Amino acid sequence: MLPNVATLNGGGKISAEEREGSERAFIRYYMDKPESERPDRTVSDLKQKLERFAGFSANKMRLFYVDQDLRDTQGPEEMKFPSKKLYRYNIRSGDEIIMIEK
Repeated sequence: MLPNVATLNGGGKISAEEREGSERAFIRYYMDKPESERPDRTVSDLKQKLERFAGFSANKMRLFYVDQDLRDTQGPEEMKFPSKKLYRYNIRSGDEIIMIEK
């Protein structure tokens, strides 16, 4: 999700396993919360946050959500509605978000 992040809080290099574990822990933490306590982030908010790590602007960014259970039958779903809340995707451990430049 954030492939250009190399260090965290001035520490050592972040391994792929550490990055994945952190992303999954964050998602699990909020998936266990009632809807009213979840962050009210949108697809547009996520794109804005990813801009500095991606190296290109949010308006040139395309995001795709890949549900681990539907990966083989459905494929990636483009996250094309800027105001859609991220929790509406029901992101779970093992799911992926793919970022590409338009």
